Amino acid sequence: MDNPNTLIIIPTYNESENIARLCERLLALYPFVEILVVDDSSPDGTAAVVREEQRKYPDRWLHLTVRQGKGGRGSAVLEGFRFALSRAYELIFEMDADFSHEPEEIPRFLEKIRECDMVVGSRYLPKSEIHEWGWKRTFFSRFANRYARFVLGMPLSDYTNGYRCYRRSAVGALDLEKIDAKGYVVLSEVAMQLHMKGFRIGEVPTVFVNRRRGLSNLTAHEIGEAFLSILKIYTKYPGTRAKLGAGQTPHASFFRRHFFQGLKFAVVGALGATIDLSSLTFFVEVLDIHPSIAFIPSTFLAVLFVFLANKHFTFRNLERRYGSQAMKFAVVYGAAICLNIGLSNLLLFLGLHYFLAKVLAIGTIAVWNYVMSHHFVFRKEQDAEVPLF
Repeated sequence: MDNPNTLIIIPTYNESENIARLCERLLALYPFVEILVVDDSSPDGTAAVVREEQRKYPDRWLHLTVRQGKGGRGSAVLEGFRFALSRAYELIFEMDADFSHEPEEIPRFLEKIRECDMVVGSRYLPKSEIHEWGWKRTFFSRFANRYARFVLGMPLSDYTNGYRCYRRSAVGALDLEKIDAKGYVVLSEVAMQLHMKGFRIGEVPTVFVNRRRGLSNLTAHEIGEAFLSILKIYTKYPGTRAKLGAGQTPHASFFRRHFFQGLKFAVVGALGATIDLSSLTFFVEVLDIHPSIAFIPSTFLAVLFVFLANKHFTFRNLERRYGSQAMKFAVVYGAAICLNIGLSNLLLFLGLHYFLAKVLAIGTIAVWNYVMSHHFVFRKEQDAEVPLF
């Protein structure tokens, strides 16, 4: 594996300023690699730049595929996979063209791939670094990755980084025709298929330098589509954890068992949040109560509603154990109330608007409330032996 027959797939769209420098650096550092640029008809002439580079390196393999229209990064990588499988490459890389992924890190992947079938450059390992990201982008990325791990259950810390290395056997095992997603969500579906088939997935730390747009330019539609696409991947592969046996991931099993119940819990929570926020606004704007004081009654009104609605609607617990359930509820939601009020005031102290502070506090305790409500407060007697996760 010191000098494997290696292909590096580079999807491009309007990368004329970067692609030549990246190809030159890769070819200088690694004499054994070949490069495939998959360009989506970039209007800035990226393909023409690559053709010029091909003339500079007549003895080197620099390949170019130009597609009609903007098909997206994910489908460009799938196109590269098909190209790789039509030739005798042993290893297949994918990386971005804008120097977000450092070419000097490739040896790290080559070392790790000795014991794995796919290696991901993770931005969230202890030795990893992220540069030129604001706190909004960082928060969204971390939340999106934890959400993907919760839903899909794969042993990955970074689902959405496109700096990866694959063995040929792993790429050959993919059902490429089944992958109809676009953009970066393709990365998650590729990993999902390999995880299902029992391939070994590893990660290496990476230094990620953001060269692209920030979170401020992401639309609500794009963000929503990304989260819905993860759910779509989950529903496309039913029974995956059962097939994996010992590799079953508890978080994914938890999600599968409680998906629809979780939706009802979310509806109740949304109504509770509406009561919380509307009453808070009334106390502050109409009654002229200071927010730090108004947080208390608004929170208690919402929690009372949530208790009754979850008992009779979400968990349909008809057992007349109001006393014991009320005590458990007091413990769980007492902690939640303290966290809610404390976090709201902390965020208020840090300069956030009182309304936004409350929204963030509500979101923080949502998962805690669901897990403890199901497995502690409203657990039915016949479910007493069911483990928490």
